[in-house]
Amino acid sequence: MDEREGRWSLGEEEDFIAELGPLALANRLKRLSDVMITSGRKMYKSLGMDIEPSWYLIFLLLKRDGALGITEIAQKLRYAHPSVVTLVSKMLKKRYLEAHKDEQDGRKQLVSLSDKAKAALPAFERLWAAGAKGIEDVFDQGDAARFMAYLGQLDQRFQRKDFHQRTVEALKAEEDAQTSLPRLAKKSDEDAIWEIFSQVISTGETYAFSPRTPKTALSALWLAASMRTYVYEREGKIAGTYILKPNQPDAGGHIANAAYMVHPAFQGQGIGRMLCEHSLQEARSCGYRAMQFNLVVSTNLAAVALWQRCGFRIIGTTPDGFQHPTLGLVDTYIMHRKL
Repeated sequence: MDEREGRWSLGEEEDFIAELGPLALANRLKRLSDVMITSGRKMYKSLGMDIEPSWYLIFLLLKRDGALGITEIAQKLRYAHPSVVTLVSKMLKKRYLEAHKDEQDGRKQLVSLSDKAKAALPAFERLWAAGAKGIEDVFDQGDAARFMAYLGQLDQRFQRKDFHQRTVEALKAEEDAQTSLPRLAKKSDEDAIWEIFSQVISTGETYAFSPRTPKTALSALWLAASMRTYVYEREGKIAGTYILKPNQPDAGGHIANAAYMVHPAFQGQGIGRMLCEHSLQEARSCGYRAMQFNLVVSTNLAAVALWQRCGFRIIGTTPDGFQHPTLGLVDTYIMHRKL
């Protein structure tokens, strides 16, 4: 702690929370939020504005939608009801909001922007616009949009399956993995492999394969004689698959290349890591000296982090190496590890 400035210095100091990786995701986000809120309070105070950093959400929502009830605000912000009650109560005390009954339902109380809020809003909005530019300056060119897009993906994924569900499934996956391992694919597995392959490439966000790739191409892309194809079964269904092959022919054939796909219904259960770890063992038994991934999309942050946990490191970057369907041209990584 830098006592003179009253802030944490990130320099060369130990960062235990960062060392914990994904386990401390909530703590990393909270720490970042605390830093920004503390700085925001200081900024408002220096400018003589008697508002709190989190109030801008209410200001902008009510400007856009007009009078709303507490429950409606909570739903639109995806905030807990008590949190919205606290925000609104503080803003009512500062007379930035007005409370009144709903004309159509007298039992329902609505809040709307007061005349004081409407008069102050132009100055607030200029400040918030400058704040947005200040946050964008933290990122390298194009990274802000990618980061926000990935935050949106995290939000959606946790809505579909929360932390509790994912943790329980990961525990079960670990138990299952001790008794079940991937096996070499058989001809009869082709339809199940295609089901996984077609769904994974359909987004166009992680593999260079066209989302319109026909099933007839599967034999060359995932079942060729030059590669070993594995499948992993769970609950009587093929939940994942991977391929193992030489990264290059002849003089480059001592380095392996692999690719992995997990059925969307089984994602988030630790199967991807298990497939990777199994492939490393198989590569060693086949005599490979190292493994290399030639095209890891930089915006696929979950995959990059997973490969790094499995011992891979980024040894090169291809600028604009991938045409992302929503983010445009993004970099790709070459990742490598010795066996």
